Amino acid sequence: MKVLIIDDNPIDLLINRKMIQSVVPTAEVFSAQSMEEAQAFLSTSPQDLRLMFVDIRMPVMNGFEMLELLNDTFADVLAGVHVYMVSSSLDGSDARQSEETSYIQALLDKPLSKMVVQAVMSRFDDLDVKKV
Repeated sequence: MKVLIIDDNPIDLLINRKMIQSVVPTAEVFSAQSMEEAQAFLSTSPQDLRLMFVDIRMPVMNGFEMLELLNDTFADVLAGVHVYMVSSSLDGSDARQSEETSYIQALLDKPLSKMVVQAVMSRFDDLDVKKV
């Protein structure tokens, strides 16, 4: 299973990668810090991509704008991917936009906790999810 984390903060990328791998050690976790890196990944390595965590607050464009553009170009690749927005913000408009966007599963607090990652990963029947 491939997981893509899109976040401009390298520390958050590291923390979330380690959290995911602690719950599902077999997960292949990839990261992108920009739209260009996300496009490059989706152009070259989309096979078995099943999950994306996308930060909302990023420079240049926010996560919602990025997802819209990625979905325009890679709709076939993203069709079966579970997308979760992540944010450390308490902005209510982020929650509303997450709920109103059909391909977004939920808005999650950042950094990800083991309990949250377990809940997300348990939606995939074929994964061996470690209980903490």
